[in-house]
Amino acid sequence: MIGNKKKVFFLSASDRINYGDNLFPVIFKFYVDKRNEVIFQNYSLRNSNYENYGGLKTKSYKLFLKDLAGNDFDNTIVLIGGGEVLYSTWQILYSYFSKTFNFFKRQKVLYKILTKLHLENVLFGQKVRYPLNPTKQELNIKSAKIVYNAVSGVSLKKVSLKYRQEFLKSADIISVRDKRTFNHLKEEQNNILLMPDSAIVLSLIFGENFLNARIRNNIIQKEKYIFVQLGIYAVEDNSKISKEKNLNYLGRQIKSLSKKMNCHVILCPIGKALKHEDEIPLKYLNTIIPNSTFIDPDNLFEVTFLLSKATLYIGSSLHGAIVSQSYGIPFFPINKSIKKLVSYLDTWTGRKVYSFEEISEIPEDYKNWDYDRMRFLTSKQQSQVEGFIDDILKGGAIR
Repeated sequence: MIGNKKKVFFLSASDRINYGDNLFPVIFKFYVDKRNEVIFQNYSLRNSNYENYGGLKTKSYKLFLKDLAGNDFDNTIVLIGGGEVLYSTWQILYSYFSKTFNFFKRQKVLYKILTKLHLENVLFGQKVRYPLNPTKQELNIKSAKIVYNAVSGVSLKKVSLKYRQEFLKSADIISVRDKRTFNHLKEEQNNILLMPDSAIVLSLIFGENFLNARIRNNIIQKEKYIFVQLGIYAVEDNSKISKEKNLNYLGRQIKSLSKKMNCHVILCPIGKALKHEDEIPLKYLNTIIPNSTFIDPDNLFEVTFLLSKATLYIGSSLHGAIVSQSYGIPFFPINKSIKKLVSYLDTWTGRKVYSFEEISEIPEDYKNWDYDRMRFLTSKQQSQVEGFIDDILKGGAIR
């Protein structure tokens, strides 16, 4: 019986603590578990275990290649899990969890020589050029299917035309999550689907009782609060203004907002991986915003719970905004330089991204928040995502 079951080889960047990346396999496995005829296996670049954080264990890329070699059948799906994964190199992905690699990368002369000699494949022991965009030729498969679930990317035009064509030809389904990526790929391939990020369904999976059973008691001390998040590289960097001054300015803006709205401020990190490190700017903000509390979440359930009970969300995290939308919480994303944030919200909500200076507009925009419109959009997007996942697992979406 097992040999006849559909097998999903889920591949994503979930081998680090980063809220959105950890959610992708959790969400998909929820729908897989509803079906007895599907076997789910979770892979990333390395073996990892973030079950204590609420994530899933991952098997390494080497095991992914080994396991796939014995499962090149029509009922096997390589599912690329989502997020900003298009044309992410081994170097980029390793930099999010390896301090040793980042130290080596800073040795610029040596690193440049090795890169020119294409020794990154030797360093990482792999033959796949872009780990989360493998071609069927690189994987040595003919019958198994490759499906992309609501992905995006920023450097699409920096990749050679030949490789882009190989990647597009190898994929059986490509769904992307924003118009920016859609328009890039649509120029070369017709069968590109526009699909909301799968995190939009989170409120359908993590109900209040489910979350309450997985969080600390009394994690919320205030009834009304603003959930604030900021990544270490999301501090708007003006060449004339230091990052510290930017943070001080942001702190004053949030302090004023808190006073106007009579709300406490909860500062909560969403991304803890290297090059995200939300806790660094948030801990600093905690020292300059009097009516604030820094909460270091034990797991992704606490992050979700805090988002779901907030008066509003302010932050640079795309998944902070998407999950807030899922739970019906008004969201006000900040930092217009984050392209994926701007493009996604323009694609699916029509909401703008705020500069630090524009935070003063939020009280008025909050008063005018259109809950009915947002509920309509959210319900429609949730149906799209659930329908797409169902089609994948039934095989109906695969050409």
